[in-house]
Amino acid sequence: MPDAQHLTLYLVRHAHAGQGDPNDPNDHLRPLSAKGRAQAAALRGALAALEVRFDRLFSSPYTRAAETAAPLAPHAKGGRAEPLSALTHDDYPGLLGTLAATLGPSDRCVALVGHEPYLGELAAYLLTGDASGMALRMRKGMLVRLEGSLGPGRMALHTALPPKLVRRIAPR
Repeated sequence: MPDAQHLTLYLVRHAHAGQGDPNDPNDHLRPLSAKGRAQAAALRGALAALEVRFDRLFSSPYTRAAETAAPLAPHAKGGRAEPLSALTHDDYPGLLGTLAATLGPSDRCVALVGHEPYLGELAAYLLTGDASGMALRMRKGMLVRLEGSLGPGRMALHTALPPKLVRRIAPR
């Protein structure tokens, strides 16, 4: 993917998964709660109401992120979420390099489903060029849309929908 290509990038924080323990070696296996499954369904409904179609949908391989991405998969061209381990840590230049190498010229609308603090820091990196350049705390089940070129400080914030607004947009 050429660096200067215009991209619509959706960042989606995984839905509610209950209380985790950072010292638990199996925390990556923690599934969505009932509340989280409802949040994921609301995300799916909001995307449908907004007529969003992804060229590519990537998800952290952690269970809670994959379970959030699964209902969004019908909005992706391939009908599935692709696991991307780079969404589990804070190597933002590495993540952008992986995306640039993976995306094709027709991949103009991309979604990433992942975790905090990484998604908020990734947004800051894309907006300001510095992962600590601004504070964007993504709540569970939140959707953020960025527009621009895939590079540090080269994107602009288009939309930020916290879970309450996602639920309002989703058809009942």
